[in-house]
Amino acid sequence: MSFNDLVFNCVKTTPSGDVLQAIVHFSNGLGLSIMTGPGTLTTSGRPYEAAVISFAADGSYKIIYPDFTHNDVLPFLTADKVSEYMIIVGADPHITGLEA
Repeated sequence: MSFNDLVFNCVKTTPSGDVLQAIVHFSNGLGLSIMTGPGTLTTSGRPYEAAVISFAADGSYKIIYPDFTHNDVLPFLTADKVSEYMIIVGADPHITGLEA
């Protein structure tokens, strides 16, 4: 799976434009919430931000902050960088040090 597989949906409409989000759920119980649009930590050349998320059995999720996130979302990402984080977060949690 890579950035090209993401499906973005509008989660908010603002006077400056739409905020779009794609959510990826990996088999290890973790995922990514990728956002773009007004109010997100992005620039025109790096138009995405991502948050690492952990899914509960009921499908709800919460943001978690693994060490590599420095206790924040991952700001100012390119599509290639989003794909890299998809590989990291989708890997076996014991390999990455993440907890599901």
